[in-house]
Amino acid sequence: MADWLHRCGGISRLILSATLCSILGASHRLAADDQAQKPPDAANKSDESAADADSKQNSRSGKLRGVITLEGLLPVSDETFEVDPKTSGIKNVIVYIQKAPAGVVVPAVPKTEVELAIRNGGLDPRILIVPVNQPIVIQNTDKTVNNFHNSPILNPATNRVVAPGQTFKFVYARPEKIPLVVTNDIKPGTRAWHLPLDHPWFAVTDAGGAFTIADLPAGTYEFIVWHERAGYLDRKLLVPIIAGETTKLTPLYAREKFKIAE
Repeated sequence: MADWLHRCGGISRLILSATLCSILGASHRLAADDQAQKPPDAANKSDESAADADSKQNSRSGKLRGVITLEGLLPVSDETFEVDPKTSGIKNVIVYIQKAPAGVVVPAVPKTEVELAIRNGGLDPRILIVPVNQPIVIQNTDKTVNNFHNSPILNPATNRVVAPGQTFKFVYARPEKIPLVVTNDIKPGTRAWHLPLDHPWFAVTDAGGAFTIADLPAGTYEFIVWHERAGYLDRKLLVPIIAGETTKLTPLYAREKFKIAE
């Protein structure tokens, strides 16, 4: 290029040089403009979208916290009805909404497996609420043969003999309206309860009767309160959930609800 410019006349060389500089300068400016106008990469967009979605979800959700207690004299506790002697809190009460709120994005089903043990002929835990399609793994930890027999309404029933140390896996594919009973036919009288749901807004009370349901979309809900001795304690317990706040409940239920004689 330099030799070619040298062979040209002085004026021609000046014109050509100016033209080349103008072209090169324009090219650099176009490249810089193009770089400045490039959109963020897809990964950055995904991260920002996820962060925005989480922020919006948190700003529109609230929490429900409560303690469910027994009114009156405490009965003698057994595996079907456990009451905290200090707080009168009732263990293993199920609190849930029947269906996910309309227009709300339900979180993905956890991929982790739920582990259950057949122990001393019974199921541990005694009360299980599980999202539909989350795998459940059951292991017979006893040294004797046991049986797992559930009685769902909308799902296929499972009735299996389980050898000592054996495990098997299954899922509930559809939500049920009320808890379903699980028995061990080899050991009569044993019972457990399962409730598959298509959302994560549920809880089981602990030994003190306490429960928490987090990340509830703001709105007013009809909660179902259920216990194995009483059945429905409440079919439509209306509770308002306010975004960014914790709603507290202290339901009190009479002994008669649980079929306990005075």
